[in-house]
Amino acid sequence: MITHLLRTGMEFYVEQSPRYPKLKRYVTPTRKLMGDNPDALYFFAPIHIDATSNKGYVMKVSRHPEEVYFSATLYGSSTFAGFADRVIGEMNHRELIPEQAHPSDGRGDGGGLRFELYITPERPEGARNWLQLTADVTCVITRHYFERVGVPAAVDPSIERQI
Repeated sequence: MITHLLRTGMEFYVEQSPRYPKLKRYVTPTRKLMGDNPDALYFFAPIHIDATSNKGYVMKVSRHPEEVYFSATLYGSSTFAGFADRVIGEMNHRELIPEQAHPSDGRGDGGGLRFELYITPERPEGARNWLQLTADVTCVITRHYFERVGVPAAVDPSIERQI
């Protein structure tokens, strides 16, 4: 168990930076943190307002047609390197406004959509989806839930620093 925690710390905080974050799988077939959820995927990225010169980030996500729930949650801590001691902001798939429909979306209930989520100190003009980036935000975690175990995970969200 301790080696799993060390590996996670290395992947999440040593091998990446809030300046150039990458959303990485939180729970994997070989890493179980806070339980095993075979019907869900979680992604984690460290973010911080100072790493962006107060500009923020843009997250790009394509929901899988069989994905029944998506959320992006900003967590905060009282210390820069602290981990998630409180929720700062959250949006789920029911609140997000899509950019365009996925070609495979035949359900008609909002699945299989693409969207951009701005995580910035101030809402950018024209931004459809926005979460406020404050000085105490230390990470973002996305959640992707599926009704069937083993659904192919074509979600691969990305996050980029605003320039």
